Amino acid sequence: WQWHFGEGLVRSPDNFGRLGERPTHPQLLDWLAKRCIEQGWSLKKLHRLIMLSAVYQMSTKYNDVAAQQDPENRLLWRMNRQRLEVEELRDALLAVGGALDDTMGGTHLATENRKYVTSTANVNPVVYQNNRRSIYLPVVRSALYELFQAFDFADPSVLNGRRDQTTVAPQALFMMNSALVLEQSQRLANALLMRTELDATGRIGALYVTAYGRPPTPVEVQRDAAYLARFRLAATGKVPATEVESRAWRSLCRAVLAANEFLYVE
Repeated sequence: WQWHFGEGLVRSPDNFGRLGERPTHPQLLDWLAKRCIEQGWSLKKLHRLIMLSAVYQMSTKYNDVAAQQDPENRLLWRMNRQRLEVEELRDALLAVGGALDDTMGGTHLATENRKYVTSTANVNPVVYQNNRRSIYLPVVRSALYELFQAFDFADPSVLNGRRDQTTVAPQALFMMNSALVLEQSQRLANALLMRTELDATGRIGALYVTAYGRPPTPVEVQRDAAYLARFRLAATGKVPATEVESRAWRSLCRAVLAANEFLYVE
């Protein structure tokens, strides 16, 4: 429930004792536990039950009256806006760039099981430079992947029922300057430019559908077209003529991927 809604039915997942918070919906908690037992303790069925519920399918639309009565949304009068966790963010970047490897199973640590000694010197950073889903990346306590560190990955040395969520400058800098975002922006730009049947407006529309799952508004199309024109003008004489168009679209793709709409789930 916490993973789907951002907050659990008990908002202190690391403390279910007397000093922890009381359930916001105790009857629902009991009912879900009973259903889980009746369905053979199947967590897949429990996830399906939650995701097919009306409360899960609500929008994040704001309501002044409801907000005054329940400002923390404890009664779930709307869906909470949630930021993608770091594994989801990395996978989403690879997916929009067409680079995500969805092969299942396997490991990236060459060391045999139980023969690995944790130390920074034993970790080759190349192990993180692949396109497999993030769930398959190794978690080494002394050499945590830098992307994980930037976006609130839990400390792997201690138990943690809920990750902290911060909004700090290095996160924005990562989305604008990291090699991962730059590479996927270039791949996305190349894919758009290869669609010769589309004009600039059509490519902008395809970009928004790929990144946001929706078509752009007329204002967004006009704004992005103006951005591309300014970039081309500024790059003239400074960038080889054969690269101007590619770099212009790469820059626009990077700006779209760095926006909050890509990072947050409505």
